[in-house]
Amino acid sequence: GATDDAIQATKKGVFPADDQKLKCYLKCIYSNMGAISDDGELDAEAFSSVMPEDLGAVLNPMIEKCKGVTGPDSCELAFNFNICLYNADNKNYLVI
Repeated sequence: GATDDAIQATKKGVFPADDQKLKCYLKCIYSNMGAISDDGELDAEAFSSVMPEDLGAVLNPMIEKCKGVTGPDSCELAFNFNICLYNADNKNYLVI
């Protein structure tokens, strides 16, 4: 799996393009939340619906900005979605 250092580095905006384990770790999180389907589609509404209300108020505008993100596979999609979320609001970005 992804290293803890790689996961923590995303909080500082470090997203190494060659870290396949990190990409698939992120996909696994979103798949478990129902936010990325088995066929690699992002479901931003599902992602929003599992957020606690206090987090939703902060994260929903970020999710709204990023809901059109794509990728050639589900791991890349999750990775690109995280980069978008970070760029949308790096002060409130978090990895669950």
